[in-house]
Amino acid sequence: MEKELGKISSAEFGNVEFFFGLDLRFSLGNGGGCGFQKQGLYNPSYKHYAGGEKSQKALEVIDFTRNLLKEAKADYVSELVGKPVEVHFKNNACVGFRILTEVL
Repeated sequence: MEKELGKISSAEFGNVEFFFGLDLRFSLGNGGGCGFQKQGLYNPSYKHYAGGEKSQKALEVIDFTRNLLKEAKADYVSELVGKPVEVHFKNNACVGFRILTEVL
Protein backbone atom coordinates (compact mmCIF):
# COMPACT_ATOMS: atom_id res chain seq x y z
CA MET A 1 0.00 0.00 0.00
CA GLU A 2 1.30 3.43 -0.95
CA LYS A 3 0.93 6.52 1.23
CA GLU A 4 0.96 10.21 0.40
CA LEU A 5 0.80 13.22 2.72
CA GLY A 6 -1.70 15.98 2.07
CA LYS A 7 -4.54 18.07 3.46
CA ILE A 8 -8.30 17.95 3.28
CA SER A 9 -9.31 20.49 0.66
CA SER A 10 -13.08 19.97 0.75
CA ALA A 11 -15.46 18.35 3.25
CA GLU A 12 -19.22 17.93 2.83
CA PHE A 13 -21.81 15.89 4.69
CA GLY A 14 -25.33 15.20 3.48
CA ASN A 15 -27.04 14.18 0.27
CA VAL A 16 -24.88 14.08 -2.84
CA GLU A 17 -26.85 12.93 -5.89
CA PHE A 18 -28.25 9.56 -4.82
CA PHE A 19 -25.98 9.11 -1.82
CA PHE A 20 -26.10 10.16 1.81
CA GLY A 21 -22.77 10.43 3.53
CA LEU A 22 -19.43 12.15 3.91
CA ASP A 23 -17.51 13.39 0.88
CA LEU A 24 -13.88 14.44 1.34
CA ARG A 25 -11.38 15.76 -1.21
CA PHE A 26 -7.64 15.79 -0.59
CA SER A 27 -4.85 17.93 -2.01
CA LEU A 28 -1.65 15.91 -1.96
CA GLY A 29 1.96 16.90 -1.47
CA ASN A 30 2.85 15.62 -4.95
CA GLY A 31 0.55 18.24 -6.51
CA GLY A 32 -2.25 15.76 -7.18
CA GLY A 33 -5.58 15.22 -5.56
CA CYS A 34 -8.15 12.54 -4.87
CA GLY A 35 -11.42 11.95 -3.09
CA PHE A 36 -12.90 9.67 -0.45
CA GLN A 37 -16.56 8.95 0.20
CA LYS A 38 -18.09 7.25 3.19
CA GLN A 39 -21.58 6.42 2.00
CA GLY A 40 -24.35 5.58 4.42
CA LEU A 41 -26.76 4.19 1.87
CA TYR A 42 -27.76 4.38 -1.74
CA ASN A 43 -30.80 6.52 -2.51
CA PRO A 44 -32.29 7.41 0.91
CA SER A 45 -35.82 7.47 -0.54
CA TYR A 46 -35.59 3.82 -1.66
CA LYS A 47 -38.20 1.95 0.40
CA HIS A 48 -37.08 -1.66 -0.02
CA TYR A 49 -34.22 -1.92 2.46
CA ALA A 50 -34.46 -5.05 4.62
CA GLY A 51 -35.43 -4.73 8.31
CA GLY A 52 -33.55 -1.75 9.66
CA GLU A 53 -30.80 -1.81 7.02
CA LYS A 54 -31.47 1.79 6.01
CA SER A 55 -31.14 3.05 9.60
CA GLN A 56 -28.07 0.89 10.24
CA LYS A 57 -26.25 2.22 7.16
CA ALA A 58 -27.07 5.82 8.10
CA LEU A 59 -25.81 5.28 11.66
CA GLU A 60 -22.56 3.77 10.36
CA VAL A 61 -21.69 6.90 8.39
CA ILE A 62 -22.75 9.15 11.28
CA ASP A 63 -20.52 7.21 13.70
CA PHE A 64 -17.62 7.35 11.21
CA THR A 65 -18.05 11.12 10.86
CA ARG A 66 -18.34 11.67 14.63
CA ASN A 67 -15.12 9.71 15.26
CA LEU A 68 -13.33 11.57 12.47
CA LEU A 69 -14.34 14.94 13.95
CA LYS A 70 -13.08 13.84 17.37
CA GLU A 71 -9.70 12.75 15.93
CA ALA A 72 -9.39 16.02 14.02
CA LYS A 73 -10.35 18.09 17.09
CA ALA A 74 -13.17 19.66 15.08
CA ASP A 75 -16.80 20.38 15.90
CA TYR A 76 -18.13 20.75 12.35
CA VAL A 77 -17.43 18.96 9.07
CA SER A 78 -16.43 22.29 7.52
CA GLU A 79 -13.60 22.52 10.09
CA LEU A 80 -11.97 19.43 8.54
CA VAL A 81 -10.73 21.56 5.62
CA GLY A 82 -7.00 22.14 6.01
CA LYS A 83 -6.41 19.23 8.40
CA PRO A 84 -3.28 17.20 7.58
CA VAL A 85 -3.82 13.63 6.38
CA GLU A 86 -1.98 10.54 5.25
CA VAL A 87 -3.86 9.12 2.26
CA HIS A 88 -3.59 5.40 1.47
CA PHE A 89 -3.57 4.11 -2.11
CA LYS A 90 -3.82 0.67 -3.65
CA ASN A 91 -3.44 0.34 -7.42
CA ASN A 92 -3.59 4.16 -7.71
CA ALA A 93 -7.01 4.28 -6.01
CA CYS A 94 -7.64 6.03 -2.69
CA VAL A 95 -8.64 3.31 -0.25
CA GLY A 96 -8.44 5.22 3.02
CA PHE A 97 -6.77 7.91 5.06
CA ARG A 98 -5.95 8.98 8.56
CA ILE A 99 -5.83 12.33 10.25
CA LEU A 100 -2.27 13.17 11.31
CA THR A 101 -3.21 13.69 14.95
CA GLU A 102 0.45 13.95 15.94
CA VAL A 103 0.78 17.32 14.20
CA LEU A 104 -2.53 18.89 15.26
